[in-house]
Amino acid sequence: MTSRDLEAHSIRTLHWQLHTRTGDVLSAWLEHVRQEGPQSVKNIVRDHLVSTVQSLLREKSLSDCCDPHDVSLTAPALRHHVIDSLDWFVCAGDPSECFARIRSCEAPPNLCGRSLKHGEPVYTCRDCGADGTCVLCSECFQRSAHRKHRYKMHTTGGGGFCDCGDEEAWKDGVRCEIHQPAVRELDVESSVPSGMSVRAYGVAEQCMRYAVDVLSWNMNDPLPLDLREDMDDYYVAVLVNDEVHSFDEVIHKMCGVLKCSSVQALQLATEVDRLGRTSVLIGSKSKCEEAKTEIKRGTLKKGRELRVDIIPALLLAHQECAIQLLQWLREIGTQCAVLRNLFCEVALKSPANNAVSGSMLGEVLSMDALLWKDARNACQQLFMR
Repeated sequence: MTSRDLEAHSIRTLHWQLHTRTGDVLSAWLEHVRQEGPQSVKNIVRDHLVSTVQSLLREKSLSDCCDPHDVSLTAPALRHHVIDSLDWFVCAGDPSECFARIRSCEAPPNLCGRSLKHGEPVYTCRDCGADGTCVLCSECFQRSAHRKHRYKMHTTGGGGFCDCGDEEAWKDGVRCEIHQPAVRELDVESSVPSGMSVRAYGVAEQCMRYAVDVLSWNMNDPLPLDLREDMDDYYVAVLVNDEVHSFDEVIHKMCGVLKCSSVQALQLATEVDRLGRTSVLIGSKSKCEEAKTEIKRGTLKKGRELRVDIIPALLLAHQECAIQLLQWLREIGTQCAVLRNLFCEVALKSPANNAVSGSMLGEVLSMDALLWKDARNACQQLFMR
């Protein structure tokens, strides 16, 4: 076993030990907050994000099965190593039990607004729907009067929302049983674990700050000090969707420059179209620059060449982590109104005054046009929907 193999093995062992001692880590974090105060939450979260992403990337770079064209950290890996710990920290225990207890004391929202995933079954009511685009998710439909009407079931292409509760979408049966207005006063505050609001506020603030910083990074600017690490001249050539070149052009160019199969090239082109960008080569900065020159050569169309960005691999990993964090915040924000209200406070908080332009939301709005599709969707889902 080589020294690189030993290092990779030691990192994997470290992660295994860490996550089999989740209770110990959680207890240490909670005790630190009790001793140092609420302001320590942000330091805990920042240190956790920086160190864990660096470890995951270094482990992947040392792996013998590392794809030479892909340095991406997978969503399951980020969920297990980064997000699960934060989930338990916010709730000071099992998140599923915590959120279930809070939901039982909350009045459900009058609007469902559930984000529909690709392939998810949805229902339209031919008797009550304002038009064919008005749909219900499966849960709302099963608890509504529409199940006894003339209805149609189909699968969604993703990106839509459940219209349960939208008075403009339905002639009758506007709300299902779940989203009826509350008829009694509910004691929500007593269901929230002690200190949860403080922890959730600190976690959300640091996660949003981290996401805005890494997603809006300008290639001409140096990385923040705590995000820098010597990765042995480790860079990624990233192909960016320009909405100009066709699939065939991209596939042909990838086959020629990367010497990959047409199937692999098709996968890259599909990912660029779906996510807005994809990594095509990992290596030294000079090697990535050579690939960039080759890819751009001969692809001039309508005054535009194929766009290729050279990004430090560590930054790319942090950006992928940021997208997962934004999706997680939206996910737990839908769990209870208490967290939704906290996240709104964080997004609208201004460091100097009450102007929206100086808030986190203002920063997100200003950088929207600069983001690629996957990052833009994550921001919009959390901040605007």
